[in-house]
Amino acid sequence: MRTRSRIRRGTAFALLLAGVVAAAIGSSFAATPMAAQATGETLLIRGGWLFDSVGDGRVRNPGIVVRAGKIFLIGPSDEQVASLGALEAIDLDDGATILPGLFDLHAHHAMDLFGRGRIDEVNYNPLIFLANGVTSVFPAGEMDPENVMAARIAIDNGERPGPRIMNSGPYFGSAR
Repeated sequence: MRTRSRIRRGTAFALLLAGVVAAAIGSSFAATPMAAQATGETLLIRGGWLFDSVGDGRVRNPGIVVRAGKIFLIGPSDEQVASLGALEAIDLDDGATILPGLFDLHAHHAMDLFGRGRIDEVNYNPLIFLANGVTSVFPAGEMDPENVMAARIAIDNGERPGPRIMNSGPYFGSAR
């Protein structure tokens, strides 16, 4: 078993782990960012704390096995870990907390960059969403639906990082 160096409190990695734990403790699986699924590797995340968003506190992380980008098992026994064969372990510092992935139900991709008119910015916004723990977005209207759909497909195929995009299609009404 390979072990990555200890992850310290306050690192960006702790924020990106939000995508790994998208379900409450006791769940047997959850989706993660599609880019992680492309690797197909099996990870064991141990140490730190879990905040499952169901209660109002954190609990010690009992260990999370992630296989092919999905939560495979929470709280594995030593025998279960051994049966998984070669896997990479990530050790979290005691101050690290794993959060569930957040879903932005009114995500804004459209913006006016440098006075050139409103466009759907899909190159950097997905990274900003992930950095803030948002692992799924619903734009609630798109200036350029084809461009946003192309971004979704690239993210789904693991070609670039980003949250799951639930395409909404174009804006409706005369205001736009």
